Amino acid sequence: MNVVTGLGNEAGSALAAHMDVERVAFTGSTETGRKIVAASGTNMKRLQMELGSRSPDIVFADANLDLAVPGAVMAADLLPLNRTSHFSKESINL
Repeated sequence: MNVVTGLGNEAGSALAAHMDVERVAFTGSTETGRKIVAASGTNMKRLQMELGSRSPDIVFADANLDLAVPGAVMAADLLPLNRTSHFSKESINL
């Protein structure tokens, strides 16, 4: 896995369209997600997207749940209209 940061017009567009990139995972706006789908359509790239959520929260299997769970709950309740997505392995039931 490689994590690439940068502006979408430069880094993201190049990754989505490049023939040697087999998969793209993206968290962000629905508008940008649509652009990724369009750019990757010619090479049938595997895509994984979390779109429209303001604060995605990922909990890994080796996480300290005594710290991770209260942090995730606090993030979800920080703003009344905050849309939060939580991801964890199946073995972790949040």
